[in-house]
Formats: sequence, C-alpha cells, structure tokens
Amino acid sequence: MRIAQDPLFGYTAKKHKRPDMEPIKTYLLRKLDESFGHHTEISRQTGVPQSNISRLYHNRDKADPRLSTVQPLLDYFKAQDADASNQRG
Repeated sequence: MRIAQDPLFGYTAKKHKRPDMEPIKTYLLRKLDESFGHHTEISRQTGVPQSNISRLYHNRDKADPRLSTVQPLLDYFKAQDADASNQRG
C-alpha cells in the first residue's frame, strides 16, 4: 500500500473501496504495541532507525513521522499480515 500526505497525521492511505479500513497511524501504533520488545529487530529489517520507531511509539500523541519512516514500517507490517494470512488459509 502506498500512502499520501494528510494534514491529520501526516499520511493516509490512498482512497480505498473499503471505508472500514483502519487509519494508518492507528494501524502502525497497534502493530508496534503488538511487537513491543522487537523494535530493534524491526529497525534492522526495515532500515528505519530504532530511535525513530521509539519516538513514534512513545510519543504517539505528538508523533509526526516522515514518509521515509512510515512507508517501510507499513510495508513491513503489511507483509507480516499477509504471511500470517497465508499460514491460516
């Protein structure tokens, strides 16, 4: 999924046919919550500095990450979701 700028969080998913899709900020923070304790590994696999991941995770109300931070994390978690879905089905 590619994303575009939005004044609320800075980024949002491009228009989708599913209005029930979770906002990107909510999705990323939920996935970071689920993977707490593995942020260093996520940093290694995505190339996003661990300090950026930590800043996003701990300063969630004030977080205004750059696209260069959000896109690799989004790609990483979407790939993990796809892998989990393939294992179930």
